[in-house]
Amino acid sequence: MKKHIFPIVIIGGTIIIWLFSLPYLSTEIPVHWGLKGEIDKYESKLTAMLSLTGIMVLTYFAITMLPKVDPKRENYKYFKRGYTFLVNFFLLLFFIMNGFAILGGLGYKLPSGSIGIILIGTIFIVIGNFLQIIRSNFFIGIRTPWTLSSDVVWTKTHRFAAKLLLISGFIIILTSLLPIKWTDYLVLGIVCFSVISTISYSYFIFKKEVQMIN
Repeated sequence: MKKHIFPIVIIGGTIIIWLFSLPYLSTEIPVHWGLKGEIDKYESKLTAMLSLTGIMVLTYFAITMLPKVDPKRENYKYFKRGYTFLVNFFLLLFFIMNGFAILGGLGYKLPSGSIGIILIGTIFIVIGNFLQIIRSNFFIGIRTPWTLSSDVVWTKTHRFAAKLLLISGFIIILTSLLPIKWTDYLVLGIVCFSVISTISYSYFIFKKEVQMIN
C-alpha cells in the first residue's frame, strides 16, 4: 500500500490545484510546447484539465497493471524499487506538465524551450540509471527480437544503453545553453543516434553469442 501513497497524493493534488484554478484560467490554455518553446496546441480549460489529469490516472493504472499481465512477471521482483521510482518519476513529470498548462492559463510566460530540453535530458538520465537494474520482460526496456531471445544479450544491451543514455542526457541538458535555433536538430540527432546505436548493439551482441555457441 505504501507504494501507492505518492501516486495518490500527486494525482489528487493535481486535480485539487486544477479545481481551485479553473475560475481564474483563460478560456483556452496552452497544453503543448515545441522544443523552441513555442505553444503549438491550445485546449479549453475544462478539456485541458480532463485530458492532462486523465493521462496521469490512465498512465498510473496501465503501468501498475503491466507486471501482473507480463509472462515474465517473476522478473519484476528483482527491480521492484527501481520500477516504483520510475513510475513516480513519470507522475512527477505529468504534474509539471499540468503546472505549465495552469500557469500558462493564468497568463504567466515560461521559458518552456530551455525547460523542455532540460526535462528531456533528465528523462534520459533517469531511464539510463533504471536500465542498469532491469531484468528481461515484455513491456519495459530495450525489447528487440535479440534481447528477448537471450538473457545475456538483454543484460549486455541494457548496460550499453544505460551508459549511452546517461551521456546523451547530460549532452542534451548542455544544449539548453546553446541558441534555441540549433536545439531541434541536436536533440533529434542525439535521440536518433541513441536509438539506432542501441538496436544495432543488441544485434551485434546476439550474433556474437550465436557464433560462440556454434
